[in-house]
Amino acid sequence: MEVSSMKTLISVIIPVYKEPKTLPHLLRKIMHDPYPHKEIIVIIDEPSNETLKIIGEYHEKIKVIINEERKGKVYALNKALKISKGELLLFLDNDVLIEDDNFLEKIVKEMKNTDIGEIKKEIVRDSFISRMVYFDYISFNFGSYMFSNKLGKCLALNGAAVAIWRNSLLKLGGFRRRVSEDLDLGTRSYMLGLKFKFIDSTKVLNEAPSDIKEWFKQRDRWTKGTGLWLKEHWRYLVRVLRQEHRIVTLTLITLYPSLLITIISLLVYNTHVGNFLVLLLLGMLSRFRLYSLSIMIPSQVIYSILRNAIINILGLALFCIYFIYASKKLNLKFNVLEFMIYYLLYSPIWLFITLTNVIKVLLLGDIKIKDWKI
Repeated sequence: MEVSSMKTLISVIIPVYKEPKTLPHLLRKIMHDPYPHKEIIVIIDEPSNETLKIIGEYHEKIKVIINEERKGKVYALNKALKISKGELLLFLDNDVLIEDDNFLEKIVKEMKNTDIGEIKKEIVRDSFISRMVYFDYISFNFGSYMFSNKLGKCLALNGAAVAIWRNSLLKLGGFRRRVSEDLDLGTRSYMLGLKFKFIDSTKVLNEAPSDIKEWFKQRDRWTKGTGLWLKEHWRYLVRVLRQEHRIVTLTLITLYPSLLITIISLLVYNTHVGNFLVLLLLGMLSRFRLYSLSIMIPSQVIYSILRNAIINILGLALFCIYFIYASKKLNLKFNVLEFMIYYLLYSPIWLFITLTNVIKVLLLGDIKIKDWKI
């Protein structure tokens, strides 16, 4: 390790709500990490007895703030900022795991010539839901990778594992009270021209929601937070879209593969291409002595079936190749069968939830979020 890196004090900040989740693992890994200049700050809202027991084992080696009532994540992050001493701040959610024994050293080195670093995240694949969410995180990671490589700035962040220099965070005024405080922080950093880097020399593992109910709760919060983010920043986001339309559009369809297919379906509907497909199918049916069937079925129905089938097959093939490429760039796993389920079933549901909640927020002002405090 270089001398300059050795002298950088890094503050590792972990907000916790009630249960410890991955906190014991994080404390062990960070304490045993050989990087010498570090401090650990844990902020806990409404701690359970188990959480208090764990904190009791480490209280002499870490800084702890305990709130008997729920203050919210943004409060916790800003409170930690005030009491921390590190030049470099590392924020870790209480559902991530660290494998790398030299995690902190790599983070400090990667942060030398940048303001904000988003650390690569990989989902722990231990259930059906987690195997679907795994592809979400390929999308999130690859979006950050593209912004980092092409622009050196970020428009949004996944805040589960983020490093930022204290001076940079102070320039931004800390975290603002927003449902999606990480999206908001990323956008404001873009406005100020802060340098951004996607860190893939190391990674954290993320635990996916344990069941469908927890997944819906998480996505309800994420998408309503996105709606509020769009409502606040839409003028600036439109300006960025005009200036960087290629990278923004590519990132958007990476996050929502079904969005591109839906747009293509609408464009193809009732066009010369569609009519050609109907005639092609009629010819095929006639060749296989099924012409009587083609007469019985209205041509518009045949066209709709054929159109959707062809678009989905071509879309599946296209995105399969694209995600294989992204996975290799990110050094992540890829399973073709699981991706087919993700593309054909999971992605449309995810797009529907996003559009529904964004519309609710923008048009109806519905911002009710269960079990969450800003």
